[in-house]
Amino acid sequence: MKVDLIMKKTSIILASVAVMAFSPVAIAAEAEVTAKASVVADSKGNLDKKVKTTSTDSAGTKTTTEATTEVEMKADGAMEKTTTKKEVVDPKGLMNKSESSEKTSEKKNADGSTEVENKKIVDGKTVEDTKEKK
Repeated sequence: MKVDLIMKKTSIILASVAVMAFSPVAIAAEAEVTAKASVVADSKGNLDKKVKTTSTDSAGTKTTTEATTEVEMKADGAMEKTTTKKEVVDPKGLMNKSESSEKTSEKKNADGSTEVENKKIVDGKTVEDTKEKK
């Protein structure tokens, strides 16, 4: 009788410990995402688009992305398009936040020629800076 009672108590204790050990994993598996967007266009063909997304993964890493696109149409048929993107990744409590940004400008002239500029910065260091004419 005593052996059965001890075995039952031991089984209950082991089961309780197992549940407690795996509960944080189930709770931490939740993630959160929020997004905001706005688009403004006018009759001339100009466009201003902004998107901001914030997400937090199950490990607590917060990622914020902001993207902006601006298109400007000229009366002579030329077009200027500028796209910027900024991303911040901040792991929970580690003080090792990283930032990256990218800006691409595209100009289509009335004569059909195109100019493209691209600049990418990661943690304050320029990793790409190109200019191309076609």
